Order: sequence, then C-alpha cells, then structure tokens
Amino acid sequence: MAGAALVLKAQTNSSAPPVPAESSSTNSAQAHVATNTPGATNLLFRAPTEIFSDMLEFRIETREAIYFGNVRVIDPQMKLYCEQLTVIVPEGGGRINRVVAETNVVIDAVDGDGKPIHATGQLAIYTYEVANSVTNEIIELTGHPQVRSAAIPFSEGEKILWDRVKNRIRVISPHMLIQPTESK
Repeated sequence: MAGAALVLKAQTNSSAPPVPAESSSTNSAQAHVATNTPGATNLLFRAPTEIFSDMLEFRIETREAIYFGNVRVIDPQMKLYCEQLTVIVPEGGGRINRVVAETNVVIDAVDGDGKPIHATGQLAIYTYEVANSVTNEIIELTGHPQVRSAAIPFSEGEKILWDRVKNRIRVISPHMLIQPTESK
C-alpha cells in the first residue's frame, strides 16, 4: 500500500477484480499507484498497486484521495476490501505513508514466510515512516478485529497490530481459539 506516485484513471464498467459476495457494482473508479520505491521486502521493482471503487473524490487542497463504495485494493503484497479508503497523496510524489480503510475491512496477504494471513475489522490504518534510519510499516486493525494465519489459527481482540517489517502480529486483549488436531 505504498508507492512513489499516484496516477488516477477513472473507468466505467472496468474489469475490476470481483467484489466480495456481499456487494457488487457495474461502475468503478480505478487508480494505479506506482510502487517503484523499495518496500519492506527490499525489492528493486514492485508491480503497481491498483485501487477500484464506485466513486473517487480527490480533495486538491488536502491532497486526499477518498474512494467510496466497493473499494478493492490489489497490491503485490496484499488484497484489501472495504467501503471507504482515504489516501494522502504526497506532494511531488514520494512514498505514501498513511492509508485509512473503513467499514467491513478485509485484508488477505502473506507473511514474511509466504504463508497466508486473513484479517478483518471495521478500521485499518496503515502507516509507513522512517525514523533514525529505522523503517516502520504498521497496519493497525480495530472494530472487532480478527486474524487467521498458519501461526494464529483464529484470534480476535480489542486491537491487532501487524508489523510488516518485523513480520509480527500483536493482539491486544486477545481471545484465541485453538482447534485440537486428530492424533494418528
């Protein structure tokens, strides 16, 4: 969810990826986010991030791109679905350092070992910053957040913090469900 520049291109009746079963649309707005800046994986080149939605509003004074309705984000490292997505576009390009996803947020991604992670909640805030030569890339999930992965079969809590650089998930006030496996 980070990039070097944001190029907006509106499309109607686009071939956007499918929306989760609970919603669908025939019109969509699409944005291509160039991601030539190395991410947490330190790749020299990343494929672009695409954002699809029913409507896009760009607020010129605040440089906010706000996507409304059936929002789908297709990134090389994750897929995100929500009802509203706000991206602050850096003036003159540069890496996007804050993204806010709201309402019925679903994130499907892979961890540092390539294993799937599925997370849900009502609000996800992505922040990226470099301070004192240390890179921080965090996704904070709230609003009945839940996460499933190979390491965490099912966990929910008050807040889930996913450190994408350190490949760690922290669950605040967790409730974890561990299913017993059959003995052979």
